[in-house]
Amino acid sequence: MGTFHSAVNRIPVPRRKAHNLVAEGMLPKDIFGDGRAPGHDHLKREGWSGTIDLEMTVRTPLVFGDQYREDAEGNRLKESDGLKKIPGSRNVVKVPMDGLGQPFISPTMVKGMVSRAYETLTASRFRVFGEHRDPLTYRVDPSQANQLFPARVCRDEAGNLAVEILNGKGEKNEMALLVDSLNIKGIEVVREGHTQPAPNAKAPQRPRVPGAGLLPPAEQVLKRFRSLTPHGDPVRVGLTRLKDGTPVVTHVRREATGKLEEFFRVTRKGYRSARPIEVEGYACRTAPEGKFASDLFENKKYERFFFKSDSSGKDISGTILRLTETNIRDYGLIIESYRKASDEYKGPEPHLLNRASQKRENRAANGASAQADDAPASAGAFEPTDDALTPTDGTPALAKNAPTSADSASEPTGSAPALADSAPATILAEGDLVFVRLDTDEVPDCYGKMLKSVAVCEVLPTMVGRRAYQKSPRELAENQLVTPPKNRDEASPADRLFGYVVPETMGNAKGGDVAYRGRVSFGQVDSSGVKVCRKEKKLAPLLEPKVSSARRFLTDSGGTTRRIKKDNESAGIAPNDRKQEVSVKEEKEEWRLLARREYFGPGQLLGAAAYPVHRKPQVDETGFLRSATELPQLDLEQGNDDVRITAKTWIETGSSLKCTLRFENLSKFELASLVWVLTPENLVPLEARNRTENAEEKAKSEAGKGDGEAPTKPVGFLRMGLGKPLGLGAVEVRIAEGGLKAWRGRSLAKSYESLEACLGFGAKTRKPSKFSLKKLMREVAPDRRLDLDRLPWIQAMQRAAYGYDDGVEVRYMSLAENKANNQTNSKTGEPQEGRGLSPTDLCGSSPNTKTYRPSPMRISTD
Repeated sequence: MGTFHSAVNRIPVPRRKAHNLVAEGMLPKDIFGDGRAPGHDHLKREGWSGTIDLEMTVRTPLVFGDQYREDAEGNRLKESDGLKKIPGSRNVVKVPMDGLGQPFISPTMVKGMVSRAYETLTASRFRVFGEHRDPLTYRVDPSQANQLFPARVCRDEAGNLAVEILNGKGEKNEMALLVDSLNIKGIEVVREGHTQPAPNAKAPQRPRVPGAGLLPPAEQVLKRFRSLTPHGDPVRVGLTRLKDGTPVVTHVRREATGKLEEFFRVTRKGYRSARPIEVEGYACRTAPEGKFASDLFENKKYERFFFKSDSSGKDISGTILRLTETNIRDYGLIIESYRKASDEYKGPEPHLLNRASQKRENRAANGASAQADDAPASAGAFEPTDDALTPTDGTPALAKNAPTSADSASEPTGSAPALADSAPATILAEGDLVFVRLDTDEVPDCYGKMLKSVAVCEVLPTMVGRRAYQKSPRELAENQLVTPPKNRDEASPADRLFGYVVPETMGNAKGGDVAYRGRVSFGQVDSSGVKVCRKEKKLAPLLEPKVSSARRFLTDSGGTTRRIKKDNESAGIAPNDRKQEVSVKEEKEEWRLLARREYFGPGQLLGAAAYPVHRKPQVDETGFLRSATELPQLDLEQGNDDVRITAKTWIETGSSLKCTLRFENLSKFELASLVWVLTPENLVPLEARNRTENAEEKAKSEAGKGDGEAPTKPVGFLRMGLGKPLGLGAVEVRIAEGGLKAWRGRSLAKSYESLEACLGFGAKTRKPSKFSLKKLMREVAPDRRLDLDRLPWIQAMQRAAYGYDDGVEVRYMSLAENKANNQTNSKTGEPQEGRGLSPTDLCGSSPNTKTYRPSPMRISTD
C-alpha cells in the first residue's frame, strides 16, 4: 500500500504536567490552571470586554446539516424505518437553508469549532465525557492462552464465589484435548466395540472390511462420543498422551459395564503411551449446544477436558481460589462484548455466539437473573463524538460516555450482587467452566482447600477471544483530570470561558456547582458569501475510531507513544520515527512497543482525537476532494450504503462566512489566548515556520539580485462539519481588519455610569498584536521563559491544524495493514518487529522541536 499519514491521530492532554508548570510559575493559571470562574454580577477593573468580528474562509469543502435516510424516490423515511432494509434507500445530508434561501450555519457550529481549539490550547478538561465506567475489551493474542488455567466456578466456605483449579496432573496448567473433528492428523476414529448406537442415530451401518461385520460410520462414532461427554457434566475418561506429552481424551467409561470404551486411537507417529490414564473431570465445550468447535472457529478441531489428579494419578479436588468483584465484573464485560459484536454483525449468516455468551443471553431472556449471586457492571460504549454521522458542534472527540470503575480487587464477593447498579444478567454461576489467568504459573495442590497466596487476575469464557483491559477509560480520565468538573472549583480554562454543566451534582449544589454560563457568545452567521453546490457526492466510509484499539488514543505522560523498557521498567520515550534521540540499534535493544494487554494501564493518558489537515489534496472537476469520495484499495465493505452518506448539497471551497464573537470580563491572558486561536499563522508547527523564514531570507537575498519572490506565510485551519478524516471541513478563521473592539473593565464601568457607551457600542478598536500571548508569556517567568511551541499538546495541535506538506497521502490504515500491524510474537504476545505501530506522534520533544516533522507510516503486508 505504500507510505501514508494516519487520517486519525491524537493530541496529548497532559493536564498534570501543565498544572505542575503552573505551580512552578512557568505557566499562567488563568489559561492553564483550574479554579472558579468570575461571576456575571460585576466587572473586573482589569478585565476585558468587547467583540471580535470573525472572517471564515472555507478551504476544503464543508459538509454538514440535516441527516436522514431516504428511499429510492428521494422521499424522507421515518425514523422508525431508519433501520429497516429498504431497497434503494440511502443515508443523506444536505445544507439547511433559511427563509431567504441562504445557507443557515448555526452559531453553535462556530462556537464548537473555536471552543475546541481553545480547549486544546489550554489543555482543558473534556467538556463531555459519558458513562465509561467499565474497562473496554480487546481480542487477545493467541499466545496468552498458554498462561491460562482451567477452572470450575464454585463457592468457598463463606459462600462467596470462587474457582476450583483443575490443572491436570501436577502444579502447571495442564488440560486434556477433547476431539471435536474427524479431520485431525494423527488421530484415528475407532469404529469397533460400540454396542450402543448414538442417540437418535440414523446413519446406516457400513462394513469396515469384508467379514468384519457392520460398523458405525466415523460421524456416528463422533456423535456418540459427544453425547457421552456433554459440557459441564462429570465423566470418567481415558487419556492417551501424544508424542509431546499433551493428553487427549481417547476413551469414555461405560456406566453399564464399568469399562472404558475406546473412541480414538493415536496413530503410531504421534503415539507416546499405550495405556490410557483414567481420570474424572469435565468436558469444556466453548461452542454452543449442538455446534462443533469448527463452527465457532474455522480451524478449531479440539475442545478441552478439565481434570485434577495427584502425581500417582489419583483423582483429587483442585485448589480453591477466591474471586473478586473485579474478576466477576470483567467476565461480564467480556460476555457483553461478544453479545454486542453479535448484535452489530451484518454478515449474510447469523453470528454464532460462544456457549458462555449464549447461555447468559438465554438466562437473561428467561428472567433467570434472579438466580444470580453476583452481577457485573454493564459494558459502556466508548464512542468518540467527533465525526459520527451527526453534525459536530465541537464536542471533544474522546468524550461521549463516562463515571467510575473503582478497583475492588481486594474485596471479597458476597451473596449480594457484586455491583448493584449493573443491568445485564451476564454473571458467573456455580458449575460454570472457565479459564483463569493467575499471578503465578504454578498452583500447589491444596486438595479442595482455599489458597490465599495466589490471586485470580482474569476469568475468561474461552482460551482465545476477548479480554478486558486493566483500567476503564473513566479511571484513566479521572487520574488525568480530564473528566468534566464536579464543582465550580474544578472548572478548567475552557469551562470558565465557554461555560459548563456539572454532569453529576451533589444534593445541595447550586450556582456554579451546577452550571455556569460562558463569557463568550457568538452572533448570527452571515452566509451571504457562501456558494452551495448541488452536485451530489457520495462520501467514502466514515470509519468511527474504535477506542478499544487503544493505539490511536493513548499516550504516555509526556504526550508521546508509550514504550516499555525491555527489562520491564516502564517508561515513555520518543515516538516511532524519532531517531534524533534514540538510534535504531538502541531502540531495538532497549525498548519495545506495548503488547495489546498492556494498554489502558497505569500512567497512560487519553488523547483527544485529531484529524490532520490534507494540505495538498487532489480535487475533481467540481472542486470536491477525491479522497473524500473515491474508494481506495482498503479492503473495506465499501459498496455497503449503510456505512456511507451522500452529500446532496455542500459548501464550496472559497466560500466566506462572517460572525461576531462577544466576550465579557476576560483576563488579559484569556483574551490573548482567544486571539492566538483566531490567528491562523499561529496554527503552524515551528518546523514549517522555520522553513518559511529560511525561504524568506533566501528570497530577500535573491530580490537584491533582481529576482526572487517572498513565499506566502503558511496558515493552519480549524475544523467544522462532517468528514474530517477525509479532509473535509478545513476553515481558515481570522480576526477581520479592525475587528477587535475591547473595553477595559474600569473604562466600561465609567461609560455605564455616564451613560455614554455600553458593551457593544463605543468600544475602542484594538490591534490584535496588543494581546500577544507570546509577549505576555515573557512576563510569567522572565528568568525561565517557556516557549509555547515546546509544549507537546500545542505542538500536536499546530501539526493537526497545519497537516502535512510532504505530498504523502493521508488515509485510514487498510484492513491488510491493520492485520499485519497486529502480528505478535507467539510466545510473548509482544508486537513483532515493525508491528504494533501507533499513528506517528504529532509532537516532538526538546531539543528537537524546531526540526521535528512526523514521518509517514509504512506497514508491510508481505
